[in-house]
Amino acid sequence: MKRVPKKAIWLMLMIVIQLLFFANLAASQELGERYEDKKLGAAMQMPSGWTLGPVESDGGRSYFGPAGTDGTKANVNFQREKAHLDLGPYVTAAMLAAAKDNKDLTVLSWTELKTGSKIPYIRIISIAKIQGFPLQFNQYFFTGNGDDKFTVTFTAYEKDKTTNDKIFDLSAATFSIIK
Repeated sequence: MKRVPKKAIWLMLMIVIQLLFFANLAASQELGERYEDKKLGAAMQMPSGWTLGPVESDGGRSYFGPAGTDGTKANVNFQREKAHLDLGPYVTAAMLAAAKDNKDLTVLSWTELKTGSKIPYIRIISIAKIQGFPLQFNQYFFTGNGDDKFTVTFTAYEKDKTTNDKIFDLSAATFSIIK
């Protein structure tokens, strides 16, 4: 077996380090301000250029993306509720309830992931037509303290999924529980 010269190993190592550095730099430029909601008990870094909307009737808040060429904006909203279920059964129940409310809902994927701080979560990507428009929902389900369950839902037109999936995943990976 032929030995690989030390110079070649160092060169390959330097290339890998640079690739990781630039990938991290690109990701940090795609993410903007950190949203912290003490009442909700969670925080997450938002996509760059997204703005916080007004307080909604239920006290919740949403962030909105920049307007697309057609003037529409993607959005993200947050929900916390108590549930005496493990995360997997909780997500199953939530998706069954959503399908009952919207017969056109199609689940495209179910993926188990971990945030950068090692919090396990489940990502569900689904599509449905709402008022005739095909929308994609990237939902991220997290377990908090005790029976707390958090749902972060990004909503955008399905046609924009190539752009949005990556930034939605980067944002969700920064989710954290706060006091």
